[in-house]
Amino acid sequence: MKIALMCLATALLAAPLYADPMVGFALGANGVWVDEEAQPSDYELGAAMQISVQPNISFPVQAWYGIEHSYARAIGGVHITATDANRQDFSVGLGGEYQFSTEEDIRPQEWRWTAHMGITPIATFPRLLLTAKGAYGTESLQADVLLGVRYVIGGAR
Repeated sequence: MKIALMCLATALLAAPLYADPMVGFALGANGVWVDEEAQPSDYELGAAMQISVQPNISFPVQAWYGIEHSYARAIGGVHITATDANRQDFSVGLGGEYQFSTEEDIRPQEWRWTAHMGITPIATFPRLLLTAKGAYGTESLQADVLLGVRYVIGGAR
């Protein structure tokens, strides 16, 4: 963990920062797979905010409500984009985030490593964003996959 934090600090110091951070907001829905079933383990509704301080570094903050199991969860972390930051219709990246949860047996409170992607599938409807994220909990050793749809309501994506 110390090595990851040192790498992140070095990247932040070496990269040019935006004069004014870019902020984006979206509303969305997710399907979440925690076990090996073909059907989602739960469906979530919520909101996402992203603060980009540098073309390839952003800080996501999200809040979600699990419909089937009645839980609330929130995340905060850092994402590093591995693709062209100026290409707004597709991105892939890696990150780390802390997950807060009201139901720890369903969605544990812990640090998680993530791999994520986002794509705008219809060029004439740029506010529609499809997302996919895989996460691995550092304490629970639980892996999950999330597929989501977002409607961007303002700011950068």
